Amino acid sequence: MKTSKCIQDETARTAITSAERLRRRLLTTLALIALVTLSALFLKQSHAILLGLAVLPLLLGGVLSFTLAARRVETEMTALAHREQDLECLFLAAPTAMLLLELGSLAVLRANQRTSHLMGRSLAQIVGSDLRHYLPLEFHGNRDFLARIDQERSVDECEVVLLNARSMPIDTLVSVREVNYCGQSALVLGLTDITPIKKAQQALEHHATFDDMTGLMNRRTGLMMLGKSMASAKRDARQLAVCFIDLDGLKAANDSLGHSHGDWLIRTVAEVFTRVIRSSDAAIRLGGDEFLLMLRDCSIDECERLVARAKMQVAQRGRDRACRISFSHGVVSYAPQKHASADELMAEADCLMYLAKQEKRQKVLNYA
Repeated sequence: MKTSKCIQDETARTAITSAERLRRRLLTTLALIALVTLSALFLKQSHAILLGLAVLPLLLGGVLSFTLAARRVETEMTALAHREQDLECLFLAAPTAMLLLELGSLAVLRANQRTSHLMGRSLAQIVGSDLRHYLPLEFHGNRDFLARIDQERSVDECEVVLLNARSMPIDTLVSVREVNYCGQSALVLGLTDITPIKKAQQALEHHATFDDMTGLMNRRTGLMMLGKSMASAKRDARQLAVCFIDLDGLKAANDSLGHSHGDWLIRTVAEVFTRVIRSSDAAIRLGGDEFLLMLRDCSIDECERLVARAKMQVAQRGRDRACRISFSHGVVSYAPQKHASADELMAEADCLMYLAKQEKRQKVLNYA
């Protein structure tokens, strides 16, 4: 199947050939008329001389016009060849993947080697194919991109998802410009693989949101969520309970058994909290040995029962390793008229936790 470029090249060459043939025929006719005119002069036939002199300027004008037209077409073909060579050099030297598309059909007319590497396909497989074959519409960004190039035909740094030969998604940044190629409008696409950047961005977002040791939400993210949950509970008149938790004896465990054992204690308690809370709840590591549970649509009694289950599971984990694990806690139910901020709500729960820890210590002293 011939491409539009091949068809246009053949058309231009045919035009040049036809013009050249017509020019030669006119020159031949001109030579014959000149011969007839000279013969008439020699034979002194005045009417033939006058006819030859009358036709001669017309033939000379025709020869000149067709000669100029042929040269103009030839000049344009040469300029077009140079532009195509420049485009080819640009495609070869470009540090990113590049595609040349037929406007409307989005058929690939040209592609460089970097495009082949990006898509995991040979150039022979890419050229002639439809760009939409590589842009799955289940990705919202792909639908937006196709709509934009249909309307604007000029796009700067739009994020799309390409599918490679193994149907694996590739996060790609693409820019588009409309160009004139072989006398017709076409689209040039510049493609940059941003998958490593997206992965690094996701990793940074994860580190900014979650605690590295436990996988729980960190203090910053947890307090932001607590503030939003308080606003939602106030607006909808729903219950919200928070439980401030502090591990018992973590410093002593670090000093006597090493920090690796202390880290195990923290991870173990975090795993238990993740297991016992509901999907609508959240467990937050505030830092060190302090945690916060945020329980939506939960009363204080329900929260206490949940914490009791967590204490039982934590104690069992400790017995499995012949050690003791426990924690102290304080539970508060959010009251909009009393708690103006997340800090105030958490401070009250912290105070109740401290009182519970002091009471536990006093019991130990009394027992001793």
